[in-house]
Amino acid sequence: MALSEAYSQLGLSGSIITGIIILLFILGFYANLFIRRRYLSLSNELAAYCAGDIDELQCDILTWVTEEYKECLSSGVENVNTHSIIDVAIEAFQKPYKAAEQLLGKINGLLISLGLFGTFLGLTSALGQIGELFSGTSSEALIAEAGLNTFKMLISSFKGMSVAFITSLFGTGLSILFSVLTSFVGYNDAKNLLITELEEYLDVKVAGEVLKEQRENDNSVVEKVLFKDVVESISVFNNTINSYVNDLGFLKDFNQQLKENLIHADNSISNINRSLDRTTEAFDRSCMKMAECSEELKILADAIKHQNSRMDALGMLFTDLSRKLDETSQDRNLFLKTLDEIPDRLLNYTEAAVARIEKGV
Repeated sequence: MALSEAYSQLGLSGSIITGIIILLFILGFYANLFIRRRYLSLSNELAAYCAGDIDELQCDILTWVTEEYKECLSSGVENVNTHSIIDVAIEAFQKPYKAAEQLLGKINGLLISLGLFGTFLGLTSALGQIGELFSGTSSEALIAEAGLNTFKMLISSFKGMSVAFITSLFGTGLSILFSVLTSFVGYNDAKNLLITELEEYLDVKVAGEVLKEQRENDNSVVEKVLFKDVVESISVFNNTINSYVNDLGFLKDFNQQLKENLIHADNSISNINRSLDRTTEAFDRSCMKMAECSEELKILADAIKHQNSRMDALGMLFTDLSRKLDETSQDRNLFLKTLDEIPDRLLNYTEAAVARIEKGV
Protein backbone atom coordinates (compact mmCIF):
# COMPACT_ATOMS: atom_id res chain seq x y z
CA MET A 1 0.00 0.00 0.00
CA ALA A 2 1.37 3.34 -1.03
CA LEU A 3 1.95 6.09 1.54
CA SER A 4 -0.66 8.34 -0.07
CA GLU A 5 -3.23 5.53 0.07
CA ALA A 6 -2.40 4.89 3.73
CA TYR A 7 -2.70 8.59 4.51
CA SER A 8 -6.06 8.72 2.71
CA GLN A 9 -7.33 6.02 5.06
CA LEU A 10 -6.57 8.12 8.19
CA GLY A 11 -9.54 8.93 10.29
CA LEU A 12 -10.49 12.23 11.86
CA SER A 13 -8.25 11.79 14.90
CA GLY A 14 -5.27 10.81 12.77
CA SER A 15 -5.77 13.81 10.51
CA ILE A 16 -6.01 16.14 13.52
CA ILE A 17 -2.83 14.71 15.06
CA THR A 18 -1.01 14.92 11.73
CA GLY A 19 -2.18 18.51 11.28
CA ILE A 20 -0.96 19.42 14.77
CA ILE A 21 2.43 17.84 13.98
CA ILE A 22 2.74 19.86 10.77
CA LEU A 23 1.58 23.02 12.56
CA LEU A 24 4.18 22.53 15.33
CA PHE A 25 6.89 22.00 12.71
CA ILE A 26 5.97 25.22 10.89
CA LEU A 27 5.62 27.14 14.16
CA GLY A 28 8.97 25.89 15.44
CA PHE A 29 10.77 26.70 12.19
CA TYR A 30 9.25 30.20 12.08
CA ALA A 31 10.11 30.78 15.76
CA ASN A 32 13.69 29.71 15.05
CA LEU A 33 13.95 32.19 12.16
CA PHE A 34 12.26 34.89 14.26
CA ILE A 35 14.72 34.48 17.16
CA ARG A 36 17.69 34.20 14.81
CA ARG A 37 16.70 37.41 13.02
CA ARG A 38 16.33 39.20 16.38
CA TYR A 39 19.79 38.18 17.58
CA LEU A 40 21.35 39.02 14.20
CA SER A 41 19.70 42.45 14.29
CA LEU A 42 21.13 43.12 17.77
CA SER A 43 24.52 41.89 16.61
CA ASN A 44 24.44 44.13 13.51
CA GLU A 45 23.41 47.18 15.56
CA LEU A 46 26.22 46.57 18.05
CA ALA A 47 28.73 46.13 15.23
CA ALA A 48 27.53 49.36 13.57
CA TYR A 49 27.84 51.25 16.87
CA CYS A 50 31.36 49.92 17.47
CA ALA A 51 32.33 50.85 13.90
CA GLY A 52 30.99 54.38 14.36
CA ASP A 53 28.21 54.07 11.77
CA ILE A 54 25.59 55.07 14.37
CA ASP A 55 25.97 57.52 17.24
CA GLU A 56 23.95 55.71 19.91
CA LEU A 57 22.37 52.34 20.61
CA GLN A 58 18.65 52.06 19.83
CA CYS A 59 17.73 48.76 21.50
CA ASP A 60 16.86 48.85 25.18
CA ILE A 61 18.75 45.65 25.95
CA LEU A 62 22.04 46.98 24.55
CA THR A 63 21.61 50.32 26.33
CA TRP A 64 20.79 48.61 29.63
CA VAL A 65 23.75 46.22 29.38
CA THR A 66 26.09 49.14 28.68
CA GLU A 67 24.79 51.25 31.59
CA GLU A 68 24.80 48.28 33.99
CA TYR A 69 28.38 47.39 33.09
CA LYS A 70 29.49 51.01 33.51
CA GLU A 71 27.74 51.21 36.88
CA CYS A 72 29.50 48.03 38.06
CA LEU A 73 32.89 49.41 37.03
CA SER A 74 32.17 52.81 38.57
CA SER A 75 31.14 51.20 41.87
CA GLY A 76 34.64 49.75 42.26
CA VAL A 77 33.94 46.10 41.39
CA GLU A 78 37.23 44.57 40.25
CA ASN A 79 35.98 41.43 38.46
CA VAL A 80 32.69 42.17 36.71
CA ASN A 81 30.74 39.06 35.68
CA THR A 82 29.97 40.11 32.13
CA HIS A 83 28.18 36.90 31.19
CA SER A 84 25.75 37.16 34.10
CA ILE A 85 24.88 40.76 33.13
CA ILE A 86 24.14 39.60 29.58
CA ASP A 87 22.00 36.69 30.87
CA VAL A 88 20.00 39.02 33.12
CA ALA A 89 19.46 41.42 30.21
CA ILE A 90 18.23 38.61 27.96
CA GLU A 91 15.89 37.36 30.68
CA ALA A 92 14.51 40.86 31.30
CA PHE A 93 14.24 42.27 27.77
CA GLN A 94 13.85 39.11 25.65
CA LYS A 95 10.95 37.39 27.42
CA PRO A 96 8.98 36.54 24.22
CA TYR A 97 12.15 35.24 22.61
CA LYS A 98 13.06 33.23 25.71
CA ALA A 99 9.59 31.64 25.61
CA ALA A 100 10.12 30.85 21.93
CA GLU A 101 13.52 29.34 22.76
CA GLN A 102 11.92 27.11 25.38
CA LEU A 103 9.33 26.05 22.82
CA LEU A 104 12.06 25.26 20.30
CA GLY A 105 13.77 23.08 22.86
CA LYS A 106 10.63 20.96 23.13
CA ILE A 107 9.58 20.89 19.47
CA ASN A 108 11.38 17.64 18.64
CA GLY A 109 9.96 15.91 21.69
CA LEU A 110 6.46 17.15 20.90
CA LEU A 111 6.69 15.99 17.29
CA ILE A 112 7.83 12.50 18.25
CA SER A 113 5.38 12.29 21.16
CA LEU A 114 2.42 13.31 19.01
CA GLY A 115 3.48 10.79 16.38
CA LEU A 116 3.62 8.01 18.95
CA PHE A 117 0.32 9.17 20.43
CA GLY A 118 -1.32 8.87 17.02
CA THR A 119 0.29 5.47 16.50
CA PHE A 120 -0.88 4.12 19.84
CA LEU A 121 -4.33 5.56 19.19
CA GLY A 122 -4.46 3.84 15.78
CA LEU A 123 -3.17 0.55 17.16
CA THR A 124 -5.69 0.67 19.95
CA SER A 125 -8.46 1.27 17.42
CA ALA A 126 -7.23 -1.56 15.12
CA LEU A 127 -6.90 -4.04 17.95
CA GLY A 128 -10.35 -3.05 19.13
CA GLN A 129 -11.73 -3.78 15.67
CA ILE A 130 -10.05 -7.21 15.64
CA GLY A 131 -11.46 -7.96 19.06
CA GLU A 132 -14.94 -6.91 17.96
CA LEU A 133 -14.55 -9.04 14.82
CA PHE A 134 -13.68 -12.15 16.75
CA SER A 135 -16.18 -11.52 19.50
CA GLY A 136 -19.03 -10.95 17.05
CA THR A 137 -18.41 -14.16 15.07
CA SER A 138 -19.43 -17.56 16.41
CA SER A 139 -17.13 -20.51 16.39
CA GLU A 140 -19.33 -22.36 13.85
CA ALA A 141 -19.26 -19.34 11.54
CA LEU A 142 -15.56 -19.05 12.01
CA ILE A 143 -15.07 -22.68 11.17
CA ALA A 144 -17.49 -22.45 8.31
CA GLU A 145 -15.91 -19.36 6.98
CA ALA A 146 -12.42 -20.45 7.87
CA GLY A 147 -10.26 -19.76 5.06
CA LEU A 148 -10.59 -16.82 2.77
CA ASN A 149 -13.09 -14.64 4.70
CA THR A 150 -11.24 -14.88 7.98
CA PHE A 151 -7.98 -14.08 6.26
CA LYS A 152 -9.57 -11.05 4.57
CA MET A 153 -10.77 -9.72 7.94
CA LEU A 154 -7.31 -10.08 9.46
CA ILE A 155 -5.73 -8.39 6.45
CA SER A 156 -8.14 -5.47 6.85
CA SER A 157 -7.21 -5.09 10.53
CA PHE A 158 -3.49 -5.14 9.73
CA LYS A 159 -4.08 -2.42 7.14
CA GLY A 160 -5.60 -0.31 9.92
CA MET A 161 -2.45 -0.88 11.98
CA SER A 162 -0.24 0.27 9.10
CA VAL A 163 -2.34 3.41 8.80
CA ALA A 164 -1.79 4.05 12.53
CA PHE A 165 1.98 4.26 12.00
CA ILE A 166 1.54 7.19 9.60
CA THR A 167 1.44 9.66 12.52
CA SER A 168 4.73 8.29 13.90
CA LEU A 169 6.23 8.59 10.45
CA PHE A 170 5.14 12.23 10.24
CA GLY A 171 6.33 13.05 13.76
CA THR A 172 9.72 11.35 13.44
CA GLY A 173 10.36 12.56 9.89
CA LEU A 174 9.49 16.17 10.63
CA SER A 175 11.56 16.01 13.83
CA ILE A 176 14.58 14.86 11.82
CA LEU A 177 13.94 17.54 9.19
CA PHE A 178 13.58 20.19 11.90
CA SER A 179 16.88 19.14 13.48
CA VAL A 180 18.65 19.29 10.11
CA LEU A 181 17.23 22.72 9.26
CA THR A 182 18.05 24.21 12.67
CA SER A 183 21.58 22.85 12.36
CA PHE A 184 22.14 25.14 9.38
CA VAL A 185 19.93 28.11 10.27
CA GLY A 186 19.58 27.70 14.04
CA TYR A 187 19.28 30.62 16.42
CA ASN A 188 22.07 29.34 18.69
CA ASP A 189 24.81 30.51 16.33
CA ALA A 190 23.34 34.02 16.17
CA LYS A 191 22.86 34.08 19.96
CA ASN A 192 26.41 32.92 20.64
CA LEU A 193 27.70 35.52 18.17
CA LEU A 194 25.75 38.27 19.96
CA ILE A 195 26.98 37.16 23.40
CA THR A 196 30.58 37.02 22.15
CA GLU A 197 30.34 40.49 20.59
CA LEU A 198 28.68 41.85 23.73
CA GLU A 199 31.43 40.44 25.96
CA GLU A 200 34.12 41.89 23.69
CA TYR A 201 32.29 45.24 23.50
CA LEU A 202 31.85 45.46 27.27
CA ASP A 203 35.28 44.17 28.31
CA VAL A 204 37.22 46.20 25.73
CA LYS A 205 35.34 49.28 24.53
CA VAL A 206 33.12 50.10 27.51
CA ALA A 207 35.77 49.17 30.07
CA GLY A 208 38.30 51.33 28.22
CA GLU A 209 35.90 54.29 28.15
CA VAL A 210 35.11 53.91 31.87
CA LEU A 211 38.78 53.64 32.77
CA LYS A 212 39.51 56.71 30.62
CA GLU A 213 36.73 58.66 32.37
CA GLN A 214 38.05 57.55 35.77
CA ARG A 215 41.56 58.67 34.82
CA GLU A 216 40.18 62.01 33.62
CA ASN A 217 38.20 62.38 36.85
CA ASP A 218 41.29 61.51 38.88
CA ASN A 219 43.31 64.03 36.89
CA SER A 220 40.56 66.61 37.42
CA VAL A 221 40.61 65.96 41.18
CA VAL A 222 44.41 66.22 41.22
CA GLU A 223 44.24 69.45 39.21
CA LYS A 224 41.67 70.86 41.64
CA VAL A 225 43.84 69.90 44.61
CA LEU A 226 46.91 71.40 42.94
CA PHE A 227 44.96 74.54 42.04
CA LYS A 228 43.76 74.84 45.63
CA ASP A 229 47.31 74.37 46.92
CA VAL A 230 48.62 76.96 44.45
CA VAL A 231 45.90 79.42 45.46
CA GLU A 232 46.72 78.88 49.13
CA SER A 233 50.44 79.26 48.40
CA ILE A 234 49.79 82.47 46.47
CA SER A 235 47.64 83.73 49.34
CA VAL A 236 50.38 82.94 51.86
CA PHE A 237 52.96 84.55 49.57
CA ASN A 238 50.75 87.62 49.18
CA ASN A 239 50.36 87.89 52.94
CA THR A 240 54.12 87.55 53.34
CA ILE A 241 54.71 90.27 50.73
CA ASN A 242 52.20 92.52 52.48
CA SER A 243 54.01 91.90 55.76
CA TYR A 244 57.32 92.75 54.10
CA VAL A 245 55.76 95.89 52.61
CA ASN A 246 54.55 96.93 56.03
CA ASP A 247 58.00 96.27 57.47
CA LEU A 248 59.59 98.26 54.65
CA GLY A 249 57.14 101.07 55.32
CA PHE A 250 58.24 101.08 58.93
CA LEU A 251 61.87 101.13 57.79
CA LYS A 252 61.04 103.98 55.45
CA ASP A 253 59.57 105.98 58.31
CA PHE A 254 62.56 105.10 60.45
CA ASN A 255 64.95 106.19 57.71
CA GLN A 256 62.99 109.41 57.24
CA GLN A 257 63.21 110.13 60.94
CA LEU A 258 66.90 109.24 60.92
CA LYS A 259 67.42 111.56 57.96
CA GLU A 260 65.71 114.39 59.78
CA ASN A 261 67.82 113.72 62.88
CA LEU A 262 70.99 113.71 60.79
CA ILE A 263 69.97 116.96 59.08
CA HIS A 264 69.33 118.47 62.49
CA ALA A 265 72.71 117.18 63.72
CA ASP A 266 74.37 118.54 60.58
CA ASN A 267 72.81 121.94 61.17
CA SER A 268 73.95 121.83 64.80
CA ILE A 269 77.48 120.91 63.77
CA SER A 270 77.45 123.70 61.16
CA ASN A 271 76.41 126.15 63.84
CA ILE A 272 79.17 124.81 66.10
CA ASN A 273 81.69 125.19 63.30
CA ARG A 274 80.58 128.72 62.61
CA SER A 275 80.76 129.48 66.32
CA LEU A 276 84.20 127.93 66.49
CA ASP A 277 85.27 129.94 63.46
CA ARG A 278 84.02 133.11 65.03
CA THR A 279 85.71 132.20 68.32
CA THR A 280 88.96 131.45 66.55
CA GLU A 281 88.83 134.73 64.67
CA ALA A 282 88.08 136.61 67.85
CA PHE A 283 90.86 134.78 69.63
CA ASP A 284 93.27 135.60 66.82
CA ARG A 285 92.32 139.24 66.94
CA SER A 286 92.72 139.17 70.72
CA CYS A 287 96.16 137.60 70.44
CA MET A 288 97.20 140.27 67.94
CA LYS A 289 96.00 142.98 70.26
CA MET A 290 97.45 141.43 73.46
CA ALA A 291 100.80 142.98 72.90
CA GLU A 292 99.27 146.37 72.32
CA CYS A 293 96.35 146.27 74.73
CA SER A 294 97.33 144.41 77.90
CA GLU A 295 94.68 146.36 79.75
CA GLU A 296 92.07 144.52 77.73
CA LEU A 297 93.16 141.14 79.14
CA LYS A 298 90.57 141.34 81.86
CA ILE A 299 87.89 141.99 79.29
CA LEU A 300 89.29 139.13 77.24
CA ALA A 301 89.28 136.87 80.29
CA ASP A 302 85.65 137.79 80.85
CA ALA A 303 84.97 137.09 77.21
CA ILE A 304 86.75 133.75 77.54
CA LYS A 305 84.70 132.90 80.60
CA HIS A 306 81.62 133.88 78.71
CA GLN A 307 82.82 131.72 75.86
CA ASN A 308 83.38 128.87 78.30
CA SER A 309 79.78 129.14 79.42
CA ARG A 310 78.73 129.01 75.81
CA MET A 311 80.97 126.00 75.32
CA ASP A 312 79.31 124.37 78.29
CA ALA A 313 75.97 125.01 76.71
CA LEU A 314 77.41 123.68 73.47
CA GLY A 315 78.63 120.61 75.36
CA MET A 316 75.12 120.05 76.68
CA LEU A 317 73.83 120.42 73.14
CA PHE A 318 76.34 117.85 71.98
CA THR A 319 75.29 115.60 74.83
CA ASP A 320 71.65 115.80 73.69
CA LEU A 321 72.76 115.27 70.12
CA SER A 322 74.81 112.27 71.19
CA ARG A 323 71.81 110.81 72.97
CA LYS A 324 69.64 111.24 69.87
CA LEU A 325 72.31 109.77 67.64
CA ASP A 326 72.69 106.81 70.01
CA GLU A 327 68.97 106.11 69.60
CA THR A 328 69.21 105.93 65.81
CA SER A 329 72.22 103.65 65.22
CA GLN A 330 75.27 102.22 66.87
CA ASP A 331 77.47 103.25 63.99
CA ARG A 332 77.39 106.92 65.08
CA ASN A 333 78.61 106.28 68.63
CA LEU A 334 82.25 106.75 67.67
CA PHE A 335 81.41 109.92 65.77
CA LEU A 336 79.39 111.33 68.68
CA LYS A 337 82.18 110.44 71.07
CA THR A 338 84.61 112.38 68.92
CA LEU A 339 82.21 115.33 68.83
CA ASP A 340 81.86 115.17 72.61
CA GLU A 341 85.63 115.44 72.96
CA ILE A 342 85.88 118.53 70.74
CA PRO A 343 84.54 121.02 73.37
CA ASP A 344 86.78 119.59 76.05
CA ARG A 345 89.80 119.89 73.84
CA LEU A 346 88.85 123.39 72.82
CA LEU A 347 88.31 124.28 76.49
CA ASN A 348 91.65 122.81 77.42
CA TYR A 349 93.25 124.59 74.54
CA THR A 350 91.61 127.87 75.60
CA GLU A 351 92.55 127.39 79.24
CA ALA A 352 96.12 126.60 78.21
CA ALA A 353 96.17 129.71 76.05
CA VAL A 354 94.78 131.82 78.89
CA ALA A 355 97.34 130.34 81.24
CA ARG A 356 100.14 131.19 78.83
CA ILE A 357 98.77 134.68 78.44
CA GLU A 358 98.50 135.13 82.19
CA LYS A 359 102.03 133.88 82.59
CA GLY A 360 103.18 136.34 79.93
CA VAL A 361 101.45 139.19 81.70
